[in-house]
Amino acid sequence: MFPYEIESGKSRFSRTEILHLAIATVLFTAVIASWLTEGFTKLEITVFGLIAFFVLTSAAFILHEIAHKFKAQSYGCWSEFRLHPQGVLITLITLALGFGIIAPGATMIAGYPDKEGMGKIALSGPLTNLFMAGFFLIIYPIFPTIAWFGAFFNAILAIFNLLPFFVLDGKKVLEWNSYVWSAVFFLVLSLIIYMVVVLPIGSLSDL
Repeated sequence: MFPYEIESGKSRFSRTEILHLAIATVLFTAVIASWLTEGFTKLEITVFGLIAFFVLTSAAFILHEIAHKFKAQSYGCWSEFRLHPQGVLITLITLALGFGIIAPGATMIAGYPDKEGMGKIALSGPLTNLFMAGFFLIIYPIFPTIAWFGAFFNAILAIFNLLPFFVLDGKKVLEWNSYVWSAVFFLVLSLIIYMVVVLPIGSLSDL
């Protein structure tokens, strides 16, 4: 049924997947930039700050997608990231209009995991971002600005994907286990509220 070789335990990356993931990462970074600053032209930012921004956003996105891939492969499924032409177009149009919608692509899966398997595969991405956000908060006292933005990018990506709509991860998680979805969703939401209300927000121009 599937034109792919399904091998359990394999974590290979094809050239096509690497190219698609690289393009999607650039688009994701551009969307986050439009959300935070309405474009870098309105922000005085250092070269190191720009590099840090790209690295932090790229890591959040790439590790999210790789988590899906590895979890799916643990179930014996074929799994690779692919761009969606319509999604790329939507992302580019919304960026041109001054606001960005993240829709460049997704990690595709070919195989037959059950509802629990699909739920856990879907949860692996946001959960990876949650762990990364936690790591950044641990190092916040040492590197406050980088840590704040690192935690924020990961938390935003996690909660966006946990929304239980359309093809987002949250829909699959909720269909599998509503208690797990509720616990993770409100944990991430609480983390975001804590960061915005309690922790001082740094500026990339300070780097």
